[in-house]
Amino acid sequence: MCQGEHHGGASGNDSHENLKVTTVYSQGRFEQVATSIAVLGRRELKSRIKNFRGRFKLDFTDDYLDAMDIDRLRHLLLAALINAKS
Repeated sequence: MCQGEHHGGASGNDSHENLKVTTVYSQGRFEQVATSIAVLGRRELKSRIKNFRGRFKLDFTDDYLDAMDIDRLRHLLLAALINAKS
């Protein structure tokens, strides 16, 4: 687990984290982005991560991305999109 990463469970920070996400995206827009990422396959996820253009660059090797499970790829892309908007 990476520093600052939150994986489920109840904590006092949950509402604060949700508030931050919904201020970056409206609730409807966030759900639309999350849903569109949820249906992407591995190839498209890798392509979007490797071609991501935001305030920062994502620089992952194919080997590194290939070793990640598909849910982790989805998480990575969604996190990049959220952080690019904040």
